[in-house]
Amino acid sequence: MSELHQKLLEIRREIYDRLKKTAVSYDVITSKELKSYYDSQSAYEDIDFQSISSQDFISLALGSDIIYIGDFHTFDQSSRNFNRLIKILVDQKTTISLGLEMVNSADQHAIESFLSGHLTEKEFLESINYRESWRFPWAHYSELFKLAKKNKLKVYGLNSQGTLEERDDHASKIISKVITKDSKSKFLTLFGELHIIPDKLPRKVQKNTSNKFKDLIVHQNLDQIYWRQLEQNPE
Repeated sequence: MSELHQKLLEIRREIYDRLKKTAVSYDVITSKELKSYYDSQSAYEDIDFQSISSQDFISLALGSDIIYIGDFHTFDQSSRNFNRLIKILVDQKTTISLGLEMVNSADQHAIESFLSGHLTEKEFLESINYRESWRFPWAHYSELFKLAKKNKLKVYGLNSQGTLEERDDHASKIISKVITKDSKSKFLTLFGELHIIPDKLPRKVQKNTSNKFKDLIVHQNLDQIYWRQLEQNPE
């Protein structure tokens, strides 16, 4: 590795460490359950992953019924990639619905009122108590609501109170109900990385559906895989 590449790697490490520190500062849950979720993620990172082209990825997305996108809550690039995929699928004339961890399912009426224009953005955020219920920057998610409004997409709140597993159970029931009722529509889910490991939320959804829907899991924050790829190919 050249001196320049080494320096760039160090800069990326510094940025990563700063973002990770910020993310941890938001995390108020310190439990055995949380540790078990992190352990599952670490084990999953040991799998040998292969690179694919952007076009192959789009083909996989078009051939999937449920798409899970990992959300690294303090990094807006996670939600930007979610928006990019929405635009791609809309351009392909694909019918899609969106499921978001950042809104509680109990606030579904507020989501619908906001998308229909009956609530302003400020009124919407106040009605869902956004500052307390989620706390991560609204700027990371405002664009996807604009996309939903523009393209008349259905949006479902997936969050709830409880343990990590209880929250997965709750979200899985909503996803299963929506995808079963409207099997011709793809369901795009923006949910925290720890929840979309295959044996967490995705497995619960499959158990809740009589039909075997094809899913695609898109991780954006499998740390060790990123660093391993970067060290192997600095370009």
